[in-house]
Amino acid sequence: MHEFERWRVSPRYPAYEVSSLGSVRNRATDRVLRPQDNGRHALFVRLTVGGVQRTVTLRNLVAETWDVSRKSYGTVLTHLDGDYR
Repeated sequence: MHEFERWRVSPRYPAYEVSSLGSVRNRATDRVLRPQDNGRHALFVRLTVGGVQRTVTLRNLVAETWDVSRKSYGTVLTHLDGDYR
């Protein structure tokens, strides 16, 4: 973990925290999840909510947790460095 990395609780998935650098961790276990590539240039994580597993793209999870407005950035969210991953 970097000294400048900050964490926030996901508003949609409160059992998880999302960092300012794009990491996701389980609040109960403190385990950082490893994102996977969906084969279409998007990383995703699997979150368990009420015993049901949900697949969530990392960029959408970061955007909603850190209040990034789609109105400001358009309909497709990408990293500031232009890399989709």
